[in-house]
Amino acid sequence: MKKRLMAAAAAALALVMAVPSPVLAGEPSDDISYMGSTDATEVNVGMIMGPPSMGMGWMIHENEEGNTYNDYNFEVGGVDYTALASKLNTGDYDIIHCPSNVGAILYNNKDLKEEVEVIDISNLGLLYILTTDDSIKSMDDLKGRTVYSIGEGGPPEYTFGYLLDQEGLSDDVNFSFRSTPFEVLNLLQDEEHSIALLPQPFVEVAKLLVPDLKVPIDITEEWDNLKLESGAESVTTITIVRKKFLEEHEQAVVEYLNLLKKSVAYSLSHVDEAAEWTDTYETFLNPEVAADAIPYVNMCAITGQEMKEKLEGFLKIMYDYNPDAVGGSMPDDDFYYIPPEGSMEEVTDETTDNVKDADTTDTEASTEGSGAEDTEKKKTTQTPAEAGTYTVSANIWFKKEDSGLPMNPHITSDIFPPKDPVVDNAEMTVDKDGNATVKVPILIQDKIMSIQKIEGLDIVDSETDENGNLKSITVNVGKIKYLEDVVTKTCDITLQMGDLAMTISGFDKDQQWPATFQLNGFEETGVQTAAARGESSEINDAAVDAAKAMAFGTDDSSEAEESSSDTEN
Repeated sequence: MKKRLMAAAAAALALVMAVPSPVLAGEPSDDISYMGSTDATEVNVGMIMGPPSMGMGWMIHENEEGNTYNDYNFEVGGVDYTALASKLNTGDYDIIHCPSNVGAILYNNKDLKEEVEVIDISNLGLLYILTTDDSIKSMDDLKGRTVYSIGEGGPPEYTFGYLLDQEGLSDDVNFSFRSTPFEVLNLLQDEEHSIALLPQPFVEVAKLLVPDLKVPIDITEEWDNLKLESGAESVTTITIVRKKFLEEHEQAVVEYLNLLKKSVAYSLSHVDEAAEWTDTYETFLNPEVAADAIPYVNMCAITGQEMKEKLEGFLKIMYDYNPDAVGGSMPDDDFYYIPPEGSMEEVTDETTDNVKDADTTDTEASTEGSGAEDTEKKKTTQTPAEAGTYTVSANIWFKKEDSGLPMNPHITSDIFPPKDPVVDNAEMTVDKDGNATVKVPILIQDKIMSIQKIEGLDIVDSETDENGNLKSITVNVGKIKYLEDVVTKTCDITLQMGDLAMTISGFDKDQQWPATFQLNGFEETGVQTAAARGESSEINDAAVDAAKAMAFGTDDSSEAEESSSDTEN
């Protein structure tokens, strides 16, 4: 398993010449006049983990596949936007993402080697108030309280500070900063009824770690409720480019923006795939958390005059609140890049559907003639359920929202972590009348949880261990017509969480959660159990350390993670 760092959520980002057949999507049009050369070039992009990069998976994938006119070198530069800004100034990066006010600060710093221009808005407001205190329902309820936050000197400080000022609360709320989101998360866990201001995706992380956590205040909504005369919106992150590079390779910057627009649109309409890309390209730590957060990080790709109006209005508010927030003066018009007329492609739902269709076509072409089974044929296979005993796939799982764990734990899996359904793990018996019972082993490791009682299923038999914990159940699923019939039922499960799961979730030992039982339907997504593969299912110390590192975003050694890779599957 690759070593990763969790992102600090407001910080910096950013071929081959085509022959006449086929035309690459970003190939320059003769109808548009660009600054500099229109020859294909290399573009070095500095990225930071977190919201600015979470919607970029599609465009990185397209670049890897050779489907871009220019060659984009994407590099995740850790969690510190200042390092990205430094490498932009030395020319190592051509494009980066950064907090909205930082772009203005760089523009105003005349001591820098490289001048910069802003080319897009990447994220609008993504800040939320979190607490376990039921009495916090509005901004007024924060009077006399301390709010912990990250982002000193950045959008969190100035956005929330301005909001407090406008609502007359500046002298009534203590705003206390911490250097990392994990320090804030620890305070939420350790201090009863503490209050935090955090951006997504850390809101979703906090929900996993802090029981009974509530999100009573959406800072973006509060900002919009001010109904500012300028119409300025809260802008969190932007994309900036070296001015010299823009003047030499404007076409490459325009292609980048068009790719980014498509990538953001695709990510918002294909959240699960976008979340997996955050794992593949290491733009976020945990794809399950990313999937929950993507709809709420307000990712966008706003360019041109609309970008100028929104960002300029926001920077003016920051300037009036504290001139140092934008580097001492408002940026001039030459800070805002406006692409040539007609160069920006319109992105619609049809565009993202076409992207998906193209990806599907490529996948089908790659498997043609390789001996891969026909998926449609596999889905429609139907074997009459004659009397007898058969090996089938049966799973029982909890939703991660109920379990407090960063996955949907399957109690039918002996693999660590138990995030995937298993196949060919159960025994189904069909009588002469077509009535079926299924014996389902319960294999989840005790360090994660022990299952004590299952209610809501027609259980006709069960097996327990010496402590009375369930080790298998036999469920009457009624009459079935085909062996491949999918049967889904809901149930309630009483359990005790193991030490490892309690550490990760923050939940108490004794729990009762709703769960789903399903027979069949896992051929495409399931895996064999560790026992079926002849592998050990033991959770060793290295696996435990790696699991904690994944859940909490700590930087444990790669050696510990690698040594646990076998047990983690």
